[in-house]
Amino acid sequence: MRKILFLMIAFALSGLSSCKKVWDYIKDHPDGTADNCKIEKVAFKWFDIINNGPVINDTATIMYNPNGDPVSVLYSSGGKTTAVWNNKAFKYDSQHRLIAYLEDATPGFEYGDYWHKYVYTGTNIVVDTTFVYANGDFFSLDRPIIIPGEVEPEIRISKYTLDSYGRIIKSEGAYTGTFTYNAVGNLVLPDVTYTDKTNIKQTHKTWMFIARDYSVNAPVGQATQYNANKLPVKATDIDIFPIGYWDAGTMGDRQVRVTYICK
Repeated sequence: MRKILFLMIAFALSGLSSCKKVWDYIKDHPDGTADNCKIEKVAFKWFDIINNGPVINDTATIMYNPNGDPVSVLYSSGGKTTAVWNNKAFKYDSQHRLIAYLEDATPGFEYGDYWHKYVYTGTNIVVDTTFVYANGDFFSLDRPIIIPGEVEPEIRISKYTLDSYGRIIKSEGAYTGTFTYNAVGNLVLPDVTYTDKTNIKQTHKTWMFIARDYSVNAPVGQATQYNANKLPVKATDIDIFPIGYWDAGTMGDRQVRVTYICK
């Protein structure tokens, strides 16, 4: 009986030690637990549903600044699916913090459906001012411009609360929600379980921030092959980067392929 009790205690302590190591690692890698790798390209297929075809072979290319922060996501197709542009652009301050994000943008980044401006108040609050249907050169302007004769951009305000690990745990205002993480650092979602492999968003904090998902591990059912860093290189689908319509049930493998630049 004593032996069984000892083994139970040892197992419990081992679990606590393992969890502590996970949290320590997250604390020591604020840019992401896989910050030794950067996503270079994501290739995939999508179906032009508006024109009833064809299947488009597309590639998202991610560009970075000298600090290793992503500054743009551009698609080889141009990034337009149905009537929506899908390119992305990002700006940072001197503290390496995301201060602006152009979402659903044209390739020249002179228009985006959503232009986010972020202001950091204190250590755990981020205010997101979002301009809807925004015009203006994203990289040279501080905010969108008003074009004579066109409707002014709608403005939406949200407030994000961060926990001690820098993760969004609460959103109030235009975007509302709460976000809970389990003992090993994965977002608790209905019917979602996780592998022991690394979540692709852990390659940079910007991906986690815009997705509001800081999960340490990759979800079950997405990737079919991983690299030596436990990051997905082949997948049936993968969040954030693939765009356009795809029905795996009738169309089969979307053939998502990811390449990285690793240290």
